[in-house]
Amino acid sequence: MARSSGLATRQGYQLDAGTILFGLVKAGPRGRAAETRTGAARLLNTNLAAQNMVKIAGFGQSSTSAGGYLVQAAHVAEGAAIGTASTYATIGVISFTAGQINEVALSGKQIREAVRVAGSLTGDIRVVAVRLTAGTGANGAAVPAGTNTVAICPEE
Repeated sequence: MARSSGLATRQGYQLDAGTILFGLVKAGPRGRAAETRTGAARLLNTNLAAQNMVKIAGFGQSSTSAGGYLVQAAHVAEGAAIGTASTYATIGVISFTAGQINEVALSGKQIREAVRVAGSLTGDIRVVAVRLTAGTGANGAAVPAGTNTVAICPEE
């Protein structure tokens, strides 16, 4: 069988409107309007603590892409609103590089433990709240610049 050589490694991400935390989301089915997400707190459809692996991907889409964001997560009880989220825990720092994809991979166990400790939680921990905090240069990430997108991608 022939072998290929010189091919770049390819990365695949399962992206949809629900996984984009920061950046442009185009209009979609059932009347979903286009929007520009700012990294504000949002509820996810999946419990990050129950995932084997979660990838946070930062896509630097312009020649001036730089800086980064702190990725923070919190517990929200079943059926509760985002305003009832526990104390947010920083679970990663995503950075941007012009024309590149940077990723941070975390296990559900790591995320659950970080949220448990930050919120002094016991019992069942449901990590479904996520937000981004822009880098300041003093908080672990540089000030973001350029056109960028951040997505959170649970791996099956």
